[in-house]
Amino acid sequence: MRTKADVSTFCRRSQFLQLFAGASFAALSMGALDASSANEPLQSAIDAIDKLEAAGFTGSVLAACGADVIFRRDIFENAENGKIIRYDVASVTKWLTAIAVLSAVDDGILSLNDPISSFFADAPDDKRRITVRQLLTHQSGLPQAYAAEGRHSRTDAAMAVFGSPLDFPPGESFRYSNDNYSLLAAILEIASGISYTDFLSARVLSPLGLDPASFWPTPPRDHEWFPPLLSPLEETGKAIDWGFLGGHGARLSVEDMHRILTGLQDGTLLSPSSIALLRGPHVLLNSGIGVGMGWYLDTDEAGRRRG
Repeated sequence: MRTKADVSTFCRRSQFLQLFAGASFAALSMGALDASSANEPLQSAIDAIDKLEAAGFTGSVLAACGADVIFRRDIFENAENGKIIRYDVASVTKWLTAIAVLSAVDDGILSLNDPISSFFADAPDDKRRITVRQLLTHQSGLPQAYAAEGRHSRTDAAMAVFGSPLDFPPGESFRYSNDNYSLLAAILEIASGISYTDFLSARVLSPLGLDPASFWPTPPRDHEWFPPLLSPLEETGKAIDWGFLGGHGARLSVEDMHRILTGLQDGTLLSPSSIALLRGPHVLLNSGIGVGMGWYLDTDEAGRRRG
């Protein structure tokens, strides 16, 4: 068991990670700690969680130094004992998809410069030259139309996305769009020859000893418990909704997210060059936030990089 002094020394030479997951969101932040003490920011975080719990927050919290979990708490009155608490992690899903795509790049299955016409022969002329890289960095020109939502086949989802007019020519600007990542999920299927969720499980989750991927609207497995959403999703009656594949339908626990991040840090998941691409930034927004692949990066008041 590490002492507080050991943890403090470890954190000064490593990185500090905080993960929060609640009824309607999940977030992670990571950065190098200053040399003074790791215990002060940790105690501040614990105090903040105490206040959140007193105010009625429900969810899970995890803080870690590198691979070492130093604080973990679930705040629920009605959780099912002994089951893994997994959350609908919304756009954290894009981070998983980006890792999977870069894994495919590392393996030579596809290239970041491949145009979508390589995968969709019927792509319309204005979209044929959109590249995998532009989809990853939201520079395709596709609008935030959620066009793939409610589509239960890959072809229907792609055609719905292709039906949206572009906001700008590919590569000329930045526009956040879930449909970029719906197309990336489809591209992974076409390039690999297996389903998106199977590819994600094989290349991201299984190497870390994690469960196969779970996406809305599939029901929980016997060992899982899903907290209710503040704004419940409308049931579709289908096992697949392509609007939630790739962009925002994954379910993860805070331990899952921590293990994925450490799997990036220790080189289990991606090559060093692909990790650099994942982090970016590839675009710098007016706010100063940098756009990576599947996540954003900024710097806090202490100079720590946060994702």
